[in-house]
Amino acid sequence: MELSRLTWADISQGTTPQYAGSWLLHVREGKGKKNRWVQLPGNVISDLQAWRIRVLSSGYPASPDSPILFAMRGRIRRLTTRRLQQDAEQAFADCGIIGHSVHDMRHTFATHLWLAAGENISIVQKLLGHDRIETTCRYIQGLSSSIGKALENLYKIKQYL
Repeated sequence: MELSRLTWADISQGTTPQYAGSWLLHVREGKGKKNRWVQLPGNVISDLQAWRIRVLSSGYPASPDSPILFAMRGRIRRLTTRRLQQDAEQAFADCGIIGHSVHDMRHTFATHLWLAAGENISIVQKLLGHDRIETTCRYIQGLSSSIGKALENLYKIKQYL
């Protein structure tokens, strides 16, 4: 899980005209061992800045190579992927959400972007880091196979225009 490897250096402001003034997250070796940059919404940046101030005021390091999320048991150490999964599963259970995993959150994210936010499926594909539109279609919950197939065909046609 990429979240366990995040450091403060993975968050930076965009320098290209496309991302000027935007905050970006560098996802290292994400799905398919690919690196990519993801734009972060302002409320996430505000939360991260508040967290960093809290970390620093507690006397913990927040240098560029320090992990954003960490555990303390005598010393600061990076949270493991398994620990993050266990914490998320506990949070799900506390909320009455049974039988779901951290990975299911990717499906929920894709579905929300596509259905609730009305995003173009190719944007959802890019945000999830998928090479193939077919993979993105499988991520969107409730997308029937016939709709998925139609979207795949439409995307293929669009590539030739």
